[in-house]
Amino acid sequence: MKFFYSALVLCVALATPASAEKKFSFELGTGGAYNFDTNLVIDPDGEKREDFTAQYANKPFEDAPYYMIRAGIWGDDGNAWEIELIHHKLYLDNPPDSIKSMEITHGYNLLTINRAWMMKNDYIFRLGAGVVMPHLEGATQSGKELMGEHFLGAGFSFGGPTIQATMAKRFYITKTVFANLEGKFTTSYAKIELEGGGEVIAPNVAAHVILSLGFDYPR
Repeated sequence: MKFFYSALVLCVALATPASAEKKFSFELGTGGAYNFDTNLVIDPDGEKREDFTAQYANKPFEDAPYYMIRAGIWGDDGNAWEIELIHHKLYLDNPPDSIKSMEITHGYNLLTINRAWMMKNDYIFRLGAGVVMPHLEGATQSGKELMGEHFLGAGFSFGGPTIQATMAKRFYITKTVFANLEGKFTTSYAKIELEGGGEVIAPNVAAHVILSLGFDYPR
């Protein structure tokens, strides 16, 4: 989470130069994603290298749940700089014979800086770019663990780049509190070094649906 807060500071800096009135927004939500089939390379050191088309399940409410957290600074022109974290999840559905299991379920985390544009009737379009922070676990049929190397604590590392495009609609419950429904498309690339040697290369293309609650201050 320290990276989320650091990026939030960056958003504040990006939004600060103008003297116009600013407002702050914060959202927390859940949802799920459809993962399109993508190429996957599993190359454990000393064991068979697998290179195949992977099929993934999302299982958003099992184990560590799927969630989204987002904060933004809005100008009076209706545009915003945002920091967003999506706790995305990948369960490999079609492991090859040499692989017992592979999951990136404590997070195929997508941390992005977004530019958002408020349109008529509280519709929002946003584009974002950032990094994948994966936490990989798995095992081969021979019993060798597949564990991603980490340097961010809690098993996380920087895997590669990610980009997103989102269309959202806010529904204001009160003057400051709103519900948000959005569809999101993400394209990501992650290269994960394994403890003990080897690597996993796991790109991902996904379509997400997210429902969140949030607030504006001031409104």
